Amino acid sequence: MPIFDSIRKPTAPPARRFGDDLPDSVRLPSLRKEKHKKREEERGNE
Repeated sequence: MPIFDSIRKPTAPPARRFGDDLPDSVRLPSLRKEKHKKREEERGNE
């Protein structure tokens, strides 16, 4: 038996956080897109 089989392998931290640490604009994909969209007034000037 190799010596490294007994050593615990590192694992990634859990992806799901508890609580509302992130603002809604980051957490929700529909709100994330808003910051990249131009408003109607800005598009009309171009």
